Amino acid sequence: MHAPPLPITIDFDPASPPDFTSIPNTRGVAIFDSADHRPVLIVSAARLRDAVLRRLEPPREGEPSTRRADLRPIVKHVRAASVASTFEGDLLFLRLAHDAMPETFRAVMDRKRGWFLHIDPDSDFPKFTVIPTSAMPASLPPGGHLLGPVADKHAAQRLNQTLEDIFDLCRFHHILVKSPNATACAYKELGKCPAPCDGSEPLDSYRSRVHAAIEFMRDPETLLTSINSEMQRAAEATDFEHASALKSRLEAAQSITHHRMRHAIGHSFTGWCVMTTSTQPQSVRHFVIGPRGFREPETRDPEAIARASLEVSGESPDSELHAAIVGLACDALYRAPRRNERIIPLGAPDWRERAGAAERALSQSTPPTGDEPDDFEAEFTAEPME
Repeated sequence: MHAPPLPITIDFDPASPPDFTSIPNTRGVAIFDSADHRPVLIVSAARLRDAVLRRLEPPREGEPSTRRADLRPIVKHVRAASVASTFEGDLLFLRLAHDAMPETFRAVMDRKRGWFLHIDPDSDFPKFTVIPTSAMPASLPPGGHLLGPVADKHAAQRLNQTLEDIFDLCRFHHILVKSPNATACAYKELGKCPAPCDGSEPLDSYRSRVHAAIEFMRDPETLLTSINSEMQRAAEATDFEHASALKSRLEAAQSITHHRMRHAIGHSFTGWCVMTTSTQPQSVRHFVIGPRGFREPETRDPEAIARASLEVSGESPDSELHAAIVGLACDALYRAPRRNERIIPLGAPDWRERAGAAERALSQSTPPTGDEPDDFEAEFTAEPME
C-alpha cells in the first residue's frame, strides 16, 4: 500500500524569491526533498502554503533565531497535495512517512494510536496484556484475541481490572504459572477467585471463564440481563447477601460503558468507516479502516462499504503501516468529533442507519476554504533521524 504521487511539484532555489502560489493555503501535506530527491521533511498542516513558506522563507532582519533548522540550503524540491479533511491529511502523512522515512515511522506512530487488551484464552496460562497499535505487529503475540480499542493505557488497565473482577480471574500471573503447586493468594480466602493456581479449580475451567470474559466484551447485554434477573430472584428470596454481591458485579459490568472504554464493546475488527467532507460541494468521502489497511469504496451505498470492510477485516494488524492506520481510526473514535468528519464502527448493528445519517449531515456541510480550514490542530511533522 504505497503512498500516491503528490500532484504539485515546485523547484526551490534559495537565491530566488520562492513562488508557492500553486500550493493552496488549505489543509494539505508536503514533502521537502534534497537535490538527490531524499526526503528532508514531511508536514501536514491546516494552511499548507503558510507552513511551507515558514520553513523556506529567508529570516527577516532582527528576527530572533528559532530552534527550527534552516532548510533553505538543503531543500531543492517541494511536493505537495491538498486534502479535504484532517483525517485524509493524517492518513496521507502516515503513508508518506512509511514510504519515505521508515527509520522514523515508529516515532510517528506514537502520536496517534489505539490501545487494546490481548489474550489467548487457550494458552497454558492465559493473561491479559495491554498493547498499543504502535507496538504492532512486532510485539503482538501470535493467536488470541484483541479487545478494544480504548482511549489510553490507563483505560486499558482499568478494563483489565474490571474483567478480572467480573469473572474472578487471576490477578497474579506469576502465581498462576506455578499451577497446581502454588500457594493461593488472599483472593481465594475472600471468595474472589476459585484458585486455579493451587489446583482448587482445573485450568480448563479457568480458561472457560476467560472465554466468557471475551464473549462478554462482544455482547455485554446478555450477561447484564442475566445478572439483573438473578439479582431480582435473590432479592425476592430475601437472600440479600447474594443480591448485594450480584449488584456489585452488575455495577462492575456496567462500567465498561465508560466513555474511555465504550468503543471496546462489540466486534471492533470488522472495522470503521470514516466519513469526511470533500472538496466538491455536497460530496462525502468514505475511508473504510481495518487491520488490513483501508479502502475507499467505489460507491457510497452500504453494500459497497460492507464489501470494503471484508477486504480489510482481520484479527489483528499485519504490518506497521496497517497498525498505524488502525491507530489513526482509534484516535478519531475517542477525541472530540470534528465538524466535517464522522466515524462509524461497522460492527454496530445499526451502522447502516448511522452511516446514512452521517452522509446526509456531511453532504450539507460547506467544504473547507483557504479562509476556513476544517480545524487548526498543531502541524504533524516528521524528519529523518540522525
